Amino acid sequence: MHLGQAYDSEEIARVFRESKSIFVKISSSLALGESGWEPSKALAQLARQIAALKGLTAGRHVSIVSSGAVALGTRAVDSPECRSEDQVVRYKKAASAVGQLLLMDAYRKAFEPLGCRIAQLLLTRIQISRHELFQLTDTLQGIRSLPDIVPVFNENDPILFEDIHEKENDRFAALLAGHLDADVLVLLSNVKGLYAGSPSDLETPLIDSVCSAGDNLEGLVREYLAAGGVGKGGIGAKISAIKIALSRNLLTVVADGRDPAVLADLAEGRVRGTLFVPASFSGHRRHRLEGKRIKGAIRVDAGATVALTMRHASLLFRGVVAIEGQFVRGDVVEVLDHETGNLIAVGRTHYDSAHLYKMLRQRLIDLRSDVHNPHLHQGIEVINRDYMILKTRGAG
Repeated sequence: MHLGQAYDSEEIARVFRESKSIFVKISSSLALGESGWEPSKALAQLARQIAALKGLTAGRHVSIVSSGAVALGTRAVDSPECRSEDQVVRYKKAASAVGQLLLMDAYRKAFEPLGCRIAQLLLTRIQISRHELFQLTDTLQGIRSLPDIVPVFNENDPILFEDIHEKENDRFAALLAGHLDADVLVLLSNVKGLYAGSPSDLETPLIDSVCSAGDNLEGLVREYLAAGGVGKGGIGAKISAIKIALSRNLLTVVADGRDPAVLADLAEGRVRGTLFVPASFSGHRRHRLEGKRIKGAIRVDAGATVALTMRHASLLFRGVVAIEGQFVRGDVVEVLDHETGNLIAVGRTHYDSAHLYKMLRQRLIDLRSDVHNPHLHQGIEVINRDYMILKTRGAG
């Protein structure tokens, strides 16, 4: 059963198969075992699938966004005297500080037998929308360069400004995935997806897909949410997160994390759960970069042109010849062949134009002074290949 606009299912399947960045949100119910001290069977199962996904496709990165710190911490420091109404928020924040360590230990135990290690990234929604975002991007790229590391994001509950009762981890995951240029967001819990009626009725079919621009999503699914009941952690609680993801042109899947093949099948283009498709979906990562205003250009030499077009390499400073226009770190710029003027790629720059001008000027001074320093700035990555789209047409 499908709701909303039509979409190209073959194109969607291709994006899943070729996806380079998948964000997986894992709920508390999946992360916690019955005792709370060991990884659950579902988490161990998901760890095996994630480790396999990282190994199946070169250049594919899987990031985890996890709930569970508050629940684990509460089990560990259960204290009746801290449950008074005026102390409950402070108590939960303290519990989350304890729970973060326990949660990471559960992930460590799940991934260690698979030859993978865990990297924890703690931040808040406020940090996602500020200048720290680009530093986070750099850190994530560093983690991704280490093949045995799996990044696990957590919202930093102890320093939240908002009421900890009102935090929405699915929304946090959608914001992260959108800002960090994911291709796919998977929201896993014990909810199988959106049903066309009451989930308690075994005859009620699961809605396979919904295609929406995001702003009309609630209207599109309202009758089904009402039929199924909207409870905490259910599909209704995920709608605001799904709206964010759709607005960021993210393919989003709501599925049951207890399914032993949920991620493995997804990587092959088969969705087990409900798929939410952006109405404007087109080419995905390419679409998001091309939708950005071009702020300037970087001209490169013949060696860089070959490295980018033939080896799909990142753009290093050694290949930069000239800078055009003014731009800041994080802007989208064109990459031009210096000799022909042809457009090679568009990408998100790691450096602002003023910094690149300065490095070019220093390189010229060194050459004129006969100073031989082949390592000065040369290996610096100006545009990472994961944030670059190659072009095939000429610039003029």
